[in-house]
Amino acid sequence: MEEITKRRALLVIDKVKDGEGRFACKAVGITLGVSKARASVILHRLADEGYCRKGDCRDYALLPKGAEQIRWLNARLRALEQRLDWVGPKARKELVWLLLTHGSDELLSEFDKGKQKTVF
Repeated sequence: MEEITKRRALLVIDKVKDGEGRFACKAVGITLGVSKARASVILHRLADEGYCRKGDCRDYALLPKGAEQIRWLNARLRALEQRLDWVGPKARKELVWLLLTHGSDELLSEFDKGKQKTVF
């Protein structure tokens, strides 16, 4: 699966999952802005890679590998928001989303709090 699609889907899953890590295919599709069929394909691919598992009907559950990836993405999200605090709120949100979904792991790791190196 393409890395961009995987990151977008995992970030959406983080928004729509319940307290036990369960989520519905329809909720993921609506939030991603894709059809239920396309969301189903994306979730099946995530399940094949071990990020989630299919439950009853069109329900899914997050697995530890998926939860770990979401934690990693959320840490990068917070680091990006802090480093880009000089950008206006709306533009910052869009820029953070763009960098988070399209940036390489190496680039995103540069935004860790502990590093003082300037990326830009």
